[in-house]
Amino acid sequence: MSRINDLVAARATRAFGSMPATYALAGYCLLPLAVPGARDQLLYWSNAVQLVALPLLMVGQAVLSRAAEARATETHDAVIAELALLRAHFTTPAAATSAAAPAPPTPKDSAMPSRPTDANLDQAQQAALITETHNGPTEANEEQLLAARFGAPDSRGVYGAPTTEGTTQA
Repeated sequence: MSRINDLVAARATRAFGSMPATYALAGYCLLPLAVPGARDQLLYWSNAVQLVALPLLMVGQAVLSRAAEARATETHDAVIAELALLRAHFTTPAAATSAAAPAPPTPKDSAMPSRPTDANLDQAQQAALITETHNGPTEANEEQLLAARFGAPDSRGVYGAPTTEGTTQA
């Protein structure tokens, strides 16, 4: 029953917060000018709508706020998981190539798959993993294109930044 109440309140809040509802209520406010004899009856209905709508809108706003809070929590958990990945990547000493980085925490109830965090992968292996997730290089010869534009990668597999002349910076 609570779920039905929440659904009705959320839909009513969205409906009252729409532009068609705004136009309809503005038109209703002008009815006493068009029909002066029905002013008392229109005032009664206006008060009745307010008495029903105000609590309904308060409940609907609370329901929509809970949904927004749940989305914000899920986003926060995903960002924290990405931050853990970055921290693990940047705090792993370069000399410790035999130990893999610890697995990052994954957000609870998240659809985000855990990502590989093996610090021992070279650039080609990393590219293969990225390609497997369909999130990788869009060009078959991407390594050659990067090397032509930025120069050879350093020992970590990072390409340099181009200067204004097109050569790489040290």
